[in-house]
Amino acid sequence: MQKTKLTAALCALCFAASALTGGVSAESSKTENVAPSGVFEVTIDGNTCDTAKNDAYRGFGYISANNSSRLLLDYMDEQPEAYQKLLNWLFDPNGAVRMTHLKIEMGADVNSSSGTEPSTMRSEEDAANVRRGAGFRLAADVKAINPDVTLELLSWGAPAFIKNGKGVDGVRELRYKWFKQTLDSAYETYGLEFDYVAPNFNEKSIDAGWIKYFANTLHSEKGTPYEYKNIKIVAADQDARYDLASMMLEDKDLMDAIDVIGIHYTSTADENTLKCRDKYGKELWYSEGLPPAGEAKYAATADGSGISGVNSMLDVAGRIINMYPNGGYTMYEFQPPVAAYYSGATYYPKQLITANQPWSGALEAGAGMYLCEHFSLFTEKGWQFVKSACEGDGKEENHVLSETTNNIVTLADPETGDYSAVLANNTSTEQNYTFTVKNLDHAASAVQVWETRGPDDGAYDENYLKNIMAIEPEKSSDGYVYQLSVKPYSLITISTLEVQPVDLTDDTPQERLALPYSDVFEYADKAEDYLENRGNAPRYTTDLGGAFEVEQTDEGNVLTQQITDDLRGIEWGMTPEPVTTLGDDTWANYTVSAKVKLDENGDEECYAGVGLRYINASAKLSRSGYRLELVRTGDWRLCSNSETLAEGKLDKFDPALWHTLTVTAQGDVLTAAANGVQVASVTLENAAVFSGRAALFSSYDRNSFDELAVLPADMTNYVVRCDELDSSVKFDGDWEHNTMDSFTNHNRTASYASDGSTAEFEFDGDSAALIGTASEAVITVELDGEVVADKITVNSGSKQAFWRRYGLGMGDHKLKFTVHSGTLGFDAYEYGSMTVLQNGDLDGGMLNDSGMEKSTLSNEKQTANSRSIAAIAAVVGAAALAAIIISVRKKRKNKA
Repeated sequence: MQKTKLTAALCALCFAASALTGGVSAESSKTENVAPSGVFEVTIDGNTCDTAKNDAYRGFGYISANNSSRLLLDYMDEQPEAYQKLLNWLFDPNGAVRMTHLKIEMGADVNSSSGTEPSTMRSEEDAANVRRGAGFRLAADVKAINPDVTLELLSWGAPAFIKNGKGVDGVRELRYKWFKQTLDSAYETYGLEFDYVAPNFNEKSIDAGWIKYFANTLHSEKGTPYEYKNIKIVAADQDARYDLASMMLEDKDLMDAIDVIGIHYTSTADENTLKCRDKYGKELWYSEGLPPAGEAKYAATADGSGISGVNSMLDVAGRIINMYPNGGYTMYEFQPPVAAYYSGATYYPKQLITANQPWSGALEAGAGMYLCEHFSLFTEKGWQFVKSACEGDGKEENHVLSETTNNIVTLADPETGDYSAVLANNTSTEQNYTFTVKNLDHAASAVQVWETRGPDDGAYDENYLKNIMAIEPEKSSDGYVYQLSVKPYSLITISTLEVQPVDLTDDTPQERLALPYSDVFEYADKAEDYLENRGNAPRYTTDLGGAFEVEQTDEGNVLTQQITDDLRGIEWGMTPEPVTTLGDDTWANYTVSAKVKLDENGDEECYAGVGLRYINASAKLSRSGYRLELVRTGDWRLCSNSETLAEGKLDKFDPALWHTLTVTAQGDVLTAAANGVQVASVTLENAAVFSGRAALFSSYDRNSFDELAVLPADMTNYVVRCDELDSSVKFDGDWEHNTMDSFTNHNRTASYASDGSTAEFEFDGDSAALIGTASEAVITVELDGEVVADKITVNSGSKQAFWRRYGLGMGDHKLKFTVHSGTLGFDAYEYGSMTVLQNGDLDGGMLNDSGMEKSTLSNEKQTANSRSIAAIAAVVGAAALAAIIISVRKKRKNKA
């Protein structure tokens, strides 16, 4: 792109003209936040640089926690090039984000919001195993890219054995042992040396006695693999609270124990916190903050910008800008920067990068990556804040920064005198600035101006991080002066540095995980240490509760749920009963089959199950989709979420044997079988889940699973899912488009209809479903110009189809619906070919929202043996499935 070079005089003329015309775009004028008229005078005075060592800029941090990195294990093993690209984007000193810090959750086998992180120890006698989970292996790979990245440990919960300590001292001893042995193991396994430990439970009450005990004991250790006395202490990771500082000021030992005060989700600090910084030299970190949430491409459809609003790029940019002038914070830590877990997880989407297709290796850099580049390309760790040119305003409430009008942060290189400033205009009004620069070696240097804003008439990201001009300052009596007009809803960086943005495109196509898919947990085609290196985690799975790990038995490898009631850890929030989920959430009509063996020590409530169409993955919605459960008493139940659809009891049931459970979804018909015999067939009549992943369920017992198979049903197996804010949807009437709705919606979007409002779209398929939440909503549906549902009343929950229809005839169709009354939040629509497969076409159906035709892709990750399993199973039925998989198991073992 050709950029304009302006002198300060010419820039001033443009500035004046802009002020006369007002500079308000039609797209943005709907927003209420308006900046005050006039000119912001900014003095960038090098004599005001904050030279305090504890106030030096530290850049960005990465938090690996809450199950968010789990699928990176599969990228590591199967997609090394994509994995390396991701790490380079985030951690390479010449990459896009240039993160300087990595914080790892000390897992405790409890759900810490979006899933479980496995504990390194499950009993006092255990040797710590840091291969469990992705965090420590990730840390080793990060250090290989940039050895200067600092490492930190933090726990959300704690393993159950800690509760066995006698009294307060006994509990502290066991808790310390868990940390100490984990530090030892991290060094022994990966050579990792941790720089920081945060001993307090994340976002919990401050345990000052424990923090002091931990710091004193750790710093007194002798004979450690490296100097543990040099490990610094971070506390207390509270959520927008400042209790710690006042405690430190009243307790000298606590003050001495803590090096860094970490606070979450606020850009402000109180007087005591700043006193700890200024008088006692403590560092202040914004130790957990969110990346932009939601999807900018859909937000752009709703508001014309895509980067404004709650939790948007500009909102988060404002928090980062404000964190120093209003809080004294020097580092912003993203939680999470990478979504390497499946959609539907708590708070998803909320990430810089999406990496949840390990079978394809696809990556998607979100709007937040460009936000980071506005800072990271133009600054470095160790730069100094220029206090005279750091200012932020706005209203901070419930983790949201709103009503901002003037936000700027400026940093200078203490060695060269280069400087950079970042400005966020989250208003509908153009903002005008006059800069005076002095007492810096590069005060007279030209500045490059980089801009990110919403689209003109093209793609939502067409104006991301564009070098729009260079400005030559003019000498004045008080320094060097230039003017700049900042467009509404835009992010600006001005810098004396000349940089090149990092290419954030990824050419790897997104693919569905093709059916059939099977896993016998042997992995004979993998490296010998495949399971050991991933802590025995099975392929493509993410745990919401419990811990599902592969273990060796006399019968070969099996998948066993490890956490029993006595091993349930100290909770952070709420952990559901054990469930692990895997696969593609556009799977629609298919069969899930697995052998299960119930824990011989389980009681009469011990159960295991298989499920499908798993679409929500939060702790409160962990029983998503449909599942068949088998109880140790021989009872079985076919369930939908918390509802039992059918139940019964198996004849001559022996709990000591393996039993094959099979559940199939074909359109609205669910069938269930046990040991090859059908036990239930249910037709879904009301709201229904239309698509979703496979899942395995368990009670808190050591239940085992084997010979997992996900097979195509006798209807095409995939759907296309389009967000309601996709450009294909045409709205008429009064709709409220919410781009930051509940994470239980697809992409966090929902469009709420007023009476008489309509929406319509076209699709190429022979089935369709309208997805969203409805409460006594009365709707009319027209299909290809004919009314097919006239003023029907619908009710539905999140990600359920409030209306659906099969057998429309393959081809182009047009669907329109009208909302007459009631409450309806339109979330998405889905469509696909639901006709019976012809000629054994196991890849039939639609791919994804990229609009691809029928799949001709073979799944390279599938062996020829697993494909033959499904082909044969479709002919001989589920009863013969076990024998077929056993045959494949033997072949794999022979190969090994």
